[in-house]
Amino acid sequence: MSPADDSVAGNAPEEFKEQTRSLLQWFTQQMNFAPSVLAQLQLTGVSMENEGRKQKATVTCEIVTGEDMLNGLGTMHGGCIAYLVDVCTTIPIMIVADGGDLSTGGVSQTLSIVYHSPATLGSHLRIVSTIVSRGRRVVTVQCEVWDIKKNAIVASGTHIKMAPSSPKAKL
Repeated sequence: MSPADDSVAGNAPEEFKEQTRSLLQWFTQQMNFAPSVLAQLQLTGVSMENEGRKQKATVTCEIVTGEDMLNGLGTMHGGCIAYLVDVCTTIPIMIVADGGDLSTGGVSQTLSIVYHSPATLGSHLRIVSTIVSRGRRVVTVQCEVWDIKKNAIVASGTHIKMAPSSPKAKL
């Protein structure tokens, strides 16, 4: 997908796709850690599903591995993959949150990643993040990172986030 292409696949209403674009842009502007990586991330899909009263979402992003993402062996650094999984799994949580409030992304409780195969310079990656469980305070999102050209899974992960507790007043 070229940066000039604004089309986003999926069954989500256009307002959710636009909200997701805005969230990705917000992340890009707010993150001080590895901003060059997020600047290259492209939103390519947003799908919504209602399960009873609970709304779920799948967000798909794509990125091409650059020099700034590689380790000393010339493959994508595991920390860079973890960073992308962290950001990409937070976005579907935020788009189903009430009113799209940016504080509703929650805090990480667990981020678990399995690395399956290496991505090298120029690998075109697709990152698919899907909410699989959503409770009152805890959300679980699964993520897969695929090398599109090789049709190979690079990494998979599970991210559990929870709503932070309100601060207790000190007396």
